[in-house]
Amino acid sequence: MRFFSGGIYNFSTRILLAVLSLANGIILARVLNPNGRGLYSLVALVMAMLFLAGNFGLNSSTIYYSAKEETDKPRLFSNSLVICLLLPVVLGLAFLLLAPLFDRVLSGMPYKYLLISLSALPFYFLYNIFNGILLGTNRIKEYNFVRLVEGSALLIFILFTLYVLKLELKGAVLSWWCSIFLAGLLPVSLVYYKTRFKFKFYPVQFKETAKYGLKSYFTNLSQFFNYRLDMFIVSYFTGFSGVGIYAVAVSLGEILWFLPGSMALLLLPRTSATSNEERNSFTPAVCRITFTFTLFAGILLFLFAGALIKLLFGEKFLPAVLPLLFLLPGTLIYSVQTILASDISGRGKPEYNTYISFFGLAVTLILDLLLIPGRGVSGAALASTVSYIITTVSTVIIFMRMSGSNLSSLLLLKRRDIEYFKKNIRSFKR
Repeated sequence: MRFFSGGIYNFSTRILLAVLSLANGIILARVLNPNGRGLYSLVALVMAMLFLAGNFGLNSSTIYYSAKEETDKPRLFSNSLVICLLLPVVLGLAFLLLAPLFDRVLSGMPYKYLLISLSALPFYFLYNIFNGILLGTNRIKEYNFVRLVEGSALLIFILFTLYVLKLELKGAVLSWWCSIFLAGLLPVSLVYYKTRFKFKFYPVQFKETAKYGLKSYFTNLSQFFNYRLDMFIVSYFTGFSGVGIYAVAVSLGEILWFLPGSMALLLLPRTSATSNEERNSFTPAVCRITFTFTLFAGILLFLFAGALIKLLFGEKFLPAVLPLLFLLPGTLIYSVQTILASDISGRGKPEYNTYISFFGLAVTLILDLLLIPGRGVSGAALASTVSYIITTVSTVIIFMRMSGSNLSSLLLLKRRDIEYFKKNIRSFKR
């Protein structure tokens, strides 16, 4: 499958996922108030935070080594299974012991919801790690199928628990748990179908993959906190209601990352397997084509932000309009960073992304503490935009030094790009 054809397929899946996610978001907004919507977001956020904090780069290293022909894949997959089932238990117990320290940040989240979040952690590990294996082994259709199952299952469960059983917030959280459960088991079975592996740990194999994983681990961790740290700070200063408003703004703003994210996922294994000369010409083409489409989508979202929020989520979520407008410049520019950071990791230099991510995280933290107490949700959005821009500029500088590219080659669409894109569209249709 050609790269852009695969990217189009991946992006098409993301569009379907966006529709499912939007449907879920609309239902939750209509049934729950901003306070309930905020609590629902924090339940999912706790699990995602623990995954990023505790996987030690396993998600990136499995993609990287799954793409290499010389890798002993049965041993790689066996190690992944052992870690996915055992490590979340340790992480969950540790977090329960430390939970009282986070009580104010979590706005007093009821323990029953915290336990539900922690119990989903092993399945979330399986979902991310083994679906990453499908991606690394170029099983793109199966990779996207798993994601569609997760999104579809969530919608079905939410419709049933909220409208049939009338469980409201409890039903929403249980629906989320069930969708993670299904999404965790499915990719494991798909990987096992083609490559048999065991519940066995191979230290030598793990040592090799851990070296790469640790390089990318701090990048992923800092990026996550760069994306989501403000949710916890908003919760501290405004409570669940502020988180609910901000979650709506963020969910719409991050629509601009669908296409860049699709291309970046495919770019990592491809860059890992190609020469510097090919990377230096191919990645800029991916970047400028992606940025052009993202820019167009950003303009449309800016023009219709207010009408879209009112139509989809209702008037009680109209306070999300201003934060969304503040977020859009940053999420647009950050699409460039998403592409280039994937290339840098594929060159075996994920530590550069780590340095940049921690720098961006420091900027986010400082601006959040300065702006959120006075400006609330809008302050969080403004802080994120400034951080995204600074992070992107830093990544662009590093990439240009590594590849010899210039800024115009990364941003300005060329005539040959249009022809190449049309060619891949025709290939995709066939």
